[in-house]
Amino acid sequence: MGTAVQVLQRELLRLGILPADHPATGRFDPATGSALWSACRGGLLRASDPLVLAARSEVCTPLAAGSGQPVPGASLLVDGVWIPVPDDVPLWIAPFHLGELKGRPRTKSIVQVILHHDAGASAEGTWKVLKLRGLSSHGSTDDTGICRQFEDLVRRVTWHAAGHVRLPGGAVVPHGFNARSVGWDISNPVLQDTGAGRADADRPMETQAIHGRKMTHLDCYPCQEEATLALLRMICKAIPTIGADFQAEASWDGSITGDTPGIWGHYHVSTQKIDPFGFPMARLVEVFGG
Repeated sequence: MGTAVQVLQRELLRLGILPADHPATGRFDPATGSALWSACRGGLLRASDPLVLAARSEVCTPLAAGSGQPVPGASLLVDGVWIPVPDDVPLWIAPFHLGELKGRPRTKSIVQVILHHDAGASAEGTWKVLKLRGLSSHGSTDDTGICRQFEDLVRRVTWHAAGHVRLPGGAVVPHGFNARSVGWDISNPVLQDTGAGRADADRPMETQAIHGRKMTHLDCYPCQEEATLALLRMICKAIPTIGADFQAEASWDGSITGDTPGIWGHYHVSTQKIDPFGFPMARLVEVFGG
């Protein structure tokens, strides 16, 4: 529990944004993260307000310990440089075991971001599973909306996305998407009947059509949506070769390759994937200034 988080929670309660039955425990949880984003989007708080910065420092200082991040929670590592988070959004980024997952040095320019869900309950849990399985991504948006960065976005290729493409003759063949992409997870158990799903039962539910089939699963928390969109805006500004293309419909048509610029879901590049379930791809228009 933290004093600065309690102060923030009491202010969010006073503003009527945090539910009245939510106690000011000092624990930064999904409800607090979502209320903070709502308050800032509505102009009731600013990300640069002292009470918000105090809470960020309290939460992120222990999370970022030993990472070299200049101000805990306030920057993204891109090609060896810590790029400051814009001061108009409550985007908190905390590194986690930077550079310890499987990967290799990047030799090609980045042209795309591929989004995933992790089927787990936390970003730290995601990292542990990736480590165990010999896989990797560049980071994960935790259930609180805090972005945990695992790898330098530019300097390291991570092992996050296998997929398929359709050849001119119609054949569908396997295809790799790691060499020129940033891979980012969103922490979400998705399935209710798993241990992680039962532990995260407060999540909203969502029905979505993926590959033409409707399914209902656990959704992203609002703070995760907002934080991921803000992070993507930051990534696209830092790496302009990603371009401004995306696809709102969650389906595969075989036309997207590892050289296709844009922001894609794993379901856009693979016939077998349903991630990132629940993430509102249509809102990517906000990332590109539409």
